[in-house]
Amino acid sequence: MIVVCDASPLIFLAKLDRLDLISRILGPEVVILQCVASEVTVADKADRIESRRLLEFLQASRIVDFNESAYPSGRLSASDRQTLTYAIRNQAAWLLADE
Repeated sequence: MIVVCDASPLIFLAKLDRLDLISRILGPEVVILQCVASEVTVADKADRIESRRLLEFLQASRIVDFNESAYPSGRLSASDRQTLTYAIRNQAAWLLADE
């Protein structure tokens, strides 16, 4: 069972120190797109402690280089569209997003 995560839920769960909930509740195979990993590790997105938590989580996750977007939208960011496309194409059981 594949779980695909978008950036905002990762950032919020890192702030709460609850990134463990993703694999505990949704399953152990967590996929993070490279664009999402890059977004959550930007210095202004998280403080030092949150950044450490995110980096540890990313090291335990499968990072995938995927940059296709099949769903044009004026409201979703490029990484949101790419995450949605990846989740649908790979029949992910869960897409963790805030949209």
